[in-house]
Amino acid sequence: MRLLVNDGGAAPPRLRLDLALGTLWGLPEFSAGPVGLDEAGQFEAIRAAGYEGVQSILPLDMQAVRAAGLASTGAAMLPTAERLETIARAHQAAGLQATTVMLGTGLENDAEALRLAERLLEVQARVGHPLLLETHRRTITQDIRRTVDLVAALPELRFTGDFSHWFVAYDLGSGDFDAVMTLIGPVLSRVRLIHGRIGDGGAVQVSPAGREDQAFVGRFRRIWQACCEGFREEAGPGDVLVFAPELLPAEIVFGDQLYRMNYARQVRGSDGQWREESDRWTDALLLCAMAREAFADERQLPTPTSA
Repeated sequence: MRLLVNDGGAAPPRLRLDLALGTLWGLPEFSAGPVGLDEAGQFEAIRAAGYEGVQSILPLDMQAVRAAGLASTGAAMLPTAERLETIARAHQAAGLQATTVMLGTGLENDAEALRLAERLLEVQARVGHPLLLETHRRTITQDIRRTVDLVAALPELRFTGDFSHWFVAYDLGSGDFDAVMTLIGPVLSRVRLIHGRIGDGGAVQVSPAGREDQAFVGRFRRIWQACCEGFREEAGPGDVLVFAPELLPAEIVFGDQLYRMNYARQVRGSDGQWREESDRWTDALLLCAMAREAFADERQLPTPTSA
């Protein structure tokens, strides 16, 4: 079953720059981004910056999304497959183009992981809604070998690629990267949404500012380029490869729960207060520029700006 993110029409396959809305969570006051705006104002700022869509793990005000002229995709964190079909149908009914799924806990044995992936494909086929399995820690895809084996068993799987998790877990800033690229090639060729984030050997989320020429950043460029090449091989008219920066804060609040995830690195100022070391809004724009280079087709893309 062929299910890609598609904008309709007969336009050639292209890269689409979206923003994962977690990037706006807790933006510090010094940020150049839409600090202090309501959701509708944020959507307008996102569109004005040149993005074409948004992704959210939380329910979206679809009327506000459409009013801003934005496309949308969803996301879900599912330790089990129990709610998978319910979420797929709800996201489809809301008009979301695809759903990124963080599936499992990472503690499953190989047979259990395979059954979860099979269930995802069954639901996708039944509902007719693209479900993109995310490469993410604490899920069935946290291990490179297991994920490659899942593709061998289920080649119809398609992915959201967040490769910062693998980069840290396997210290991919060092070692034989060519061998790693060969091994993960079957996964990269099936990526249809990229979470724009880079990590180094010790942190899942690192600011790209001033580091563009460092070796670990170059390795992310190679990963994204391979994803672009794989997309082109399968894509048809109207299909888009979504690149969505997802730069999260140090602390995340869901409901009444506070999670200290330490995605955004913090530094202590002269006043003794801890602050994020960079502006996630401008970091996201820089990552988009890197993605445009990886796709190597700038003629068809808007250029996000800091305005």
